[in-house]
Amino acid sequence: MKQNTLERKHGMESQESTASAKRLDMMENGTVPQSLLRLGLPTMIGMLVSASYNIVDTFFVGSLGTAAVGAVSIVFPISLVFLAEALFFGSGASSYLARLLGAGRSQEASECASTALFTSMGVGVALAAILAIFLVPLLSVLGATDTMMPYAWQYGIIMAFAFIPYVFNATSNNIISSEGATTYSMVAMLVGGIAHVVLDPLFIYVIPLGVAGVATASLLANCLSAAVYLRYWLGGKSSYVLSPCNFRPSLKLYGRISEIGVSVMAYQLLCSVALALTNVCVAPFGDEAVAALGIVSRVGTFFSMILIGFLKGYQPFVGYNYGRGNGERVRIATKTMLRWSTVYSVLVGGLLIVCAAQVVGAFSSDPEVVRIGSAGLVFGGITFTTIGYQMTYAHMFIGLGCAKEGGLISIGRQGLFFVPILLVGATVFGLSGVVASQAAADICSLILVMVLVAARRKRGSHGAEEPVSA
Repeated sequence: MKQNTLERKHGMESQESTASAKRLDMMENGTVPQSLLRLGLPTMIGMLVSASYNIVDTFFVGSLGTAAVGAVSIVFPISLVFLAEALFFGSGASSYLARLLGAGRSQEASECASTALFTSMGVGVALAAILAIFLVPLLSVLGATDTMMPYAWQYGIIMAFAFIPYVFNATSNNIISSEGATTYSMVAMLVGGIAHVVLDPLFIYVIPLGVAGVATASLLANCLSAAVYLRYWLGGKSSYVLSPCNFRPSLKLYGRISEIGVSVMAYQLLCSVALALTNVCVAPFGDEAVAALGIVSRVGTFFSMILIGFLKGYQPFVGYNYGRGNGERVRIATKTMLRWSTVYSVLVGGLLIVCAAQVVGAFSSDPEVVRIGSAGLVFGGITFTTIGYQMTYAHMFIGLGCAKEGGLISIGRQGLFFVPILLVGATVFGLSGVVASQAAADICSLILVMVLVAARRKRGSHGAEEPVSA
């Protein structure tokens, strides 16, 4: 009996090892469009489900009133802080991990994966504790009005706990995507997403917990996704050996992670700052304005995350082939992604422009919310047509380990450009200036990306022929 058990276990481990080898072989030898589809579609579907969290929340909270919608919008920037922390370690490690795998350095890859995930969880728990302790003053700083505060506190205190498995999920997602295991990542996000859609109405209508029910649904859904990722790590399905024995915290390793992690984290943190500043600038114009721009930001995030999800399959493909010295495959993949992402962004941008009122009206019946939100979506739709170009090159830079270019793009869109444009727009043009500020920042960001891409081409072939650094 014992012998049979050992044989079955050995057989399962052999199958998982073979599956991992097949994923890596596909990235190196499979046809480029087919490989991109096999890597990108699962991550896109998973990200679509993950992005639906915010849309579903906004949809169901809309039935609780304008103040409740505004309260959830106030807490939303906080979630981006936790996402930024997870992406610092997850995405920062992912780029390096793909290049390590391409260079055949498997033990270093296991040490990098273990160190990144364990450190990310430690930092995530600490941030959650700080949030729970200082929630009320933080909500006030973020622009919560007297009518929003009770809703914001009920939602935020439960979300403080929900963010802990959220950090684990986001970090794991990026790490396992680096080895091409995008299908498993999709399953984990699907489990959480479906649970979230089912639990939201349960805790709002059947068990009438209000906005606290929405947060409770998020907590349970995040825990379910975390269970799926745990099964992946503990079941030996990864090319990496995740173990405390491989936890190797060092300045050198953290430096490698931070090369890309800093720029990705900066982007998410600046997104959080941008949303928080938007709420603060728009709060004097009433709860309707806060709710309207909250809807606009969530709709924009939803469509952006779908594209980012697909690009998450492209990024490890670029990193792995960069590590193998396959410059031609990097160039073909980038051209292919540029075509696909541009078609998507133009179609979505057109949809947002034409159907702006209907989209906002699906989340709120308040005429003032619909009026303000429609204007925001029209502006957003115009510049969304350029997002495919911007994001493809941003992910290319990250995949190649180009921290300088990635950092400039991240800081530019949401910091260097958006913050001053928002403050000047709010001061000079009032609410109209706030509504148009993100679109103006996107135009400036587009110009920056074009300059960086031109400079990279001038240096030659995206630098793809360079080997992974030691």
